[in-house]
Amino acid sequence: METWQDIKDFFFPAVQDSETAQAFFTVDQAEAWANDALWEMGQHAKYVDLVQEQNTASGTTSYTIGTSGYPPYGVWRVEIDDEAIRATTEGFVSGTSASWEDRTSIPRFYYLDGDIGGTHDLFKIKLWEKPNGIYELRTYSYGVPAQVSNISDTDKLQVPTWAIHGILWYMLSEAFGAETIRQNEETSAYYRKLYDSMLDRLRARNANRLAKDWAYGDGGHDFDADFWSNLPDTIPEP
Repeated sequence: METWQDIKDFFFPAVQDSETAQAFFTVDQAEAWANDALWEMGQHAKYVDLVQEQNTASGTTSYTIGTSGYPPYGVWRVEIDDEAIRATTEGFVSGTSASWEDRTSIPRFYYLDGDIGGTHDLFKIKLWEKPNGIYELRTYSYGVPAQVSNISDTDKLQVPTWAIHGILWYMLSEAFGAETIRQNEETSAYYRKLYDSMLDRLRARNANRLAKDWAYGDGGHDFDADFWSNLPDTIPEP
């Protein structure tokens, strides 16, 4: 199972329906459920790394990031010419001077202008100070998985292969919970549990990629010149 068509080939027979002659659920409804699942999986597990590069323009403060209609879930690093710049707020920079909007230089800060995790068509990052020339702007964020489409249903899904069944479990949970003659709340809850289990494993998979906080055991070690004695007693699992 690798493509959206593969999922449809499982989904419609499972609900005793047909993709070509739908009796209960349309292909558009199935597509919407699949994309809801992808959105939720990406939001909870943040497994899609999105790195985007673009050049600044002299005198231009605002730059679009993410894909149209799908802003990233979170921005965690921004660089100007390979050098990291710091996150700030518009309130902070506006309080630095009365002419803050007109000041130009190599940007040293950025702030966000949009709805992280929302549905705005465009999501913008703003630089301060205003670029005084052409610089390479690179953003690192957690992106939205590519959405499925009935128009291109043979495209591979942007999800780990072992987790693709989670999309199907989500769709079946929604289908059996819908108000049709096929409605069965127990079956819906069963598939939801399968989906939640997969989601937990996807979260754990991604947590293993992220930095972890060190936890010190009872007592710990006093600081001294011996480096090894300063290591934490325990480092917890994700």
